[in-house]
Amino acid sequence: LRPAFADLRLELGRTLLDAGKPHEAARELDDVLQVSPTWLEAMLLRGLAAYLAGDLDTAKSVWEGASERYPEEPRLETYRSMLARTSSERS
Repeated sequence: LRPAFADLRLELGRTLLDAGKPHEAARELDDVLQVSPTWLEAMLLRGLAAYLAGDLDTAKSVWEGASERYPEEPRLETYRSMLARTSSERS
């Protein structure tokens, strides 16, 4: 896929997440964010890929960036809750 086709790469990232391949999804979503760094859906999915891969620091960073840009996005509260619960379980 061509890097400029961010919409196709986003869907590939989503498909990889659905297939249980968060590391591969993260690579695709990183490419999407290189082209469209403020695309909310890509930011949410990239954070989810990191979360599912066990990289809680990256998930937190990506979701915090999305929250700064899109403070009214309701899905971010769900993701922050997941992150907090997982972080407290690991402590």
